[in-house]
Amino acid sequence: MAVYGHSVSGWTPIAHADGATALVDGSYHALRTTAASTMRLIEVYIGGEATTGTVNRMAIRRLSTNGATPTNQTPGANNTLSGAAVSQGYRGATTGPTIASTAHLATPAFNAFGGIVRLVAPQGGEIYATASTAPNGELVLDSISGVGVVSTHIAFEEMAHDLEQESWQEGGAWCERAGPAQSMMAMGAGLSI
Repeated sequence: MAVYGHSVSGWTPIAHADGATALVDGSYHALRTTAASTMRLIEVYIGGEATTGTVNRMAIRRLSTNGATPTNQTPGANNTLSGAAVSQGYRGATTGPTIASTAHLATPAFNAFGGIVRLVAPQGGEIYATASTAPNGELVLDSISGVGVVSTHIAFEEMAHDLEQESWQEGGAWCERAGPAQSMMAMGAGLSI
């Protein structure tokens, strides 16, 4: 599967409560899928650029209402042989997204005066977004409290959303459908998963 990255430089978070509506352009970093795609976050990097000591409590959250007509930004492919990303990043929309009033998927806190946070998901513990509809099709990185300037980078793996395919790669191993129960078998290793 192809790995892509989307970065936003020097943005000022606004503290958003759960359920906040119509987020202000430039106050968040969002990723969105399409009806035919699935992505899984594999790394989130946040670098503080504030000019004084300030604590930012950031969060990765789902949306209850997606942004309307977002200003899409194409993520870059980590491998030059990968095709263009189907998923898009954005930080502005004609009507900003609404944050879901659900549990936060990750909540890193750090000193935005030069501090950094790097979240790397363990295999099997990645955060997924799929099928473009709220609350599962878009993810947002924003602030719960703290307004120190940050630069952010999110790396994600994009996967086809084709239930008819006969083989695919999952976690580095090739898998295939086997029989009417659609069980998976690791090819080459002969192991049932």
